[in-house]
Amino acid sequence: MLQQPTQDDENSFISETQFCHNNALRIDLGAFQLDRNDFDYSEGPSSLVNETNCVHLPTNFNNNYTFINKNNLNDDDSNNNNNNINNNILRVGENLPEGFSIDELKPRHSLMNMFKEAKEKGTYLKVQAPMVRYSKLAFRLLCREYGCDVVYTPMIMSDCFHKSQKARDSDFTTHYYDSPLVVQFAANNPTDFSLACQLAAPYCDGIDLNCGCPQPYVMKESLGAALVTKPQKIFDMVHEANNKFISGMSRPIGVKIRLHPEDDTLEFRKTIELARQIEMAGASWVTVHGRTHKQRTKNTKVNPDGPKTIKQILNVPVMHNGDIFTLGDSDRFAKETGCDGVMSARGLLSNPALFSGYDYVPFECIQRYLQIAIQIGGVPFHILQHHIMFMLYSHHQFLSADVIEFSECTSVASILDFFEERGLQVY
Repeated sequence: MLQQPTQDDENSFISETQFCHNNALRIDLGAFQLDRNDFDYSEGPSSLVNETNCVHLPTNFNNNYTFINKNNLNDDDSNNNNNNINNNILRVGENLPEGFSIDELKPRHSLMNMFKEAKEKGTYLKVQAPMVRYSKLAFRLLCREYGCDVVYTPMIMSDCFHKSQKARDSDFTTHYYDSPLVVQFAANNPTDFSLACQLAAPYCDGIDLNCGCPQPYVMKESLGAALVTKPQKIFDMVHEANNKFISGMSRPIGVKIRLHPEDDTLEFRKTIELARQIEMAGASWVTVHGRTHKQRTKNTKVNPDGPKTIKQILNVPVMHNGDIFTLGDSDRFAKETGCDGVMSARGLLSNPALFSGYDYVPFECIQRYLQIAIQIGGVPFHILQHHIMFMLYSHHQFLSADVIEFSECTSVASILDFFEERGLQVY
């Protein structure tokens, strides 16, 4: 079986080379390093979807989505099954379709009620983690169809988001069925975070502050995991954002953390202090990745005692993050930690159907991702190709030669041909 691509964590990028069949063959998916150019759009983002790099609809594609209208927009609408995607893409700051309110186009879900109801039923929330570049709209819709209770946007730079319409258009699009949705921001000061929260609030069900990204560039700007050692700064950001929400537009705020770098024993004293201060600031939930920022997935297994300890001392819901590759993993960590939710990043990237009980991605999942990405549009080709590449590594039917051939596809048409040549219909 092919070895799955590796990703250090949900806010890192795939490594320069990916391996298959005992490393005999290498598939180069591009060398990704996180830097400010991925988020700074003051001069116009290079990654903004345009006519040369976006997914286009083949003329022979069976377009099976529908437009939202007043007749099919109701609480009993069941068109969000595996066949229909509505074409009303929402962007922050754009005018709404005539005759609609934001509450109609983005029905709100109560995350806190979801935590409560899951606990009453003796279960937990299954959550798709934030993944830079990858957990965008098409992928989120796919994960929702395959059993994710809550989905997250990629980490978004809060300063760019509230200052630049171009950044908002590039970083965040949403949809009627893109819910329950949490928008995650990277921030290092209360002003940027609170302004970004106010802009995003009407379009989501919750906000999350990233205090877990271990990338060196991010930490150098006092973002991500650098904040784990700055609890007062986290307190100030969460507290001010909660106080600055416009009346009627408040959203619960969560915080995603790693273990404190000084906690090298099972006592987790520094992490406990941090978690308590986050709760005092008014955070509605806390997500704990059971590694420090120096510990990477290829060298260190996640430590479930960290999330377990934090769950025992907090009154707000706590989620576990790390090393979730099957539904069995998810159930085991939920039971072992007692957490209210379990979050997966790398596991869902290679198998978006894992929360539905599939140990390996079914071809129907690959097929469905292509359908959604083509139907809603706006997916840069290299992102679409990488998503499918991750899934091919997890699918038992494809050999290394197939993966190499797929990596050479240069258009949506060639991807469709790739599957048709193997007797597999995408549409």
